[in-house]
Amino acid sequence: MAENKIDDGGLAFPGKRAELVQILKGVEPTALEATYPGLTKREWFAIQSCSLPDSTHVAFAEALVGRKEPEDKTDYREIARFWAEADAAYRVIYADALIAALKGGA
Repeated sequence: MAENKIDDGGLAFPGKRAELVQILKGVEPTALEATYPGLTKREWFAIQSCSLPDSTHVAFAEALVGRKEPEDKTDYREIARFWAEADAAYRVIYADALIAALKGGA
């Protein structure tokens, strides 16, 4: 079965890290400074996208997360985790839509 590769849009800021931040003029960069690729466009777009609106319906969040909202309303950590997962899923969908739009697919 072929695995579907997610289009991450490539690097958001291509180039060697040392060149991007211009911190090593005349000094040999370390391996990390020379090869660290940084964020992909997908990651960058997800970070920069709007979060879920405060008025988001629970059913919408459940569809994003793929599970029901926690029943125990006193387990604040689990409730926070549920809504964080919904927000993250929303942001990734937004990022994927931006990449598709940039490539003419939307």
